[in-house]
Amino acid sequence: MLLIAFGGPGKPEDIRPFLDIVTAGRRISPSRIAEVAHHYEIIGGRSPLTELTMRQAEALGEALHRLGRAEAVYVGMRNWHPFLQETLESMRAPRTPSPRCRRPAGTARFSFSPRTVCP
Repeated sequence: MLLIAFGGPGKPEDIRPFLDIVTAGRRISPSRIAEVAHHYEIIGGRSPLTELTMRQAEALGEALHRLGRAEAVYVGMRNWHPFLQETLESMRAPRTPSPRCRRPAGTARFSFSPRTVCP
């Protein structure tokens, strides 16, 4: 299962690199880019999108587990980490049959690497 979202900066220093990716190949005025960067600065320099998508993935993984479906749930972002292409590559990588995903002991139920959600 794969959830895909637009992506967004995770911290203030990510704003400009994120906007560089989003605007690549487009003719957007520097003043408009500065305006959008300021909007991110106003809300703390980060987008809530990645966190919300990861929480959705966690809830989906838990719901699938309750239904007896042992499926990994992956998250990929079009314009920021975890990048969709990297997520697709990790999905194609050979995996051991058990457990259905890896999670270091004592950590949250999800991680950005290998981008799977564990029940």
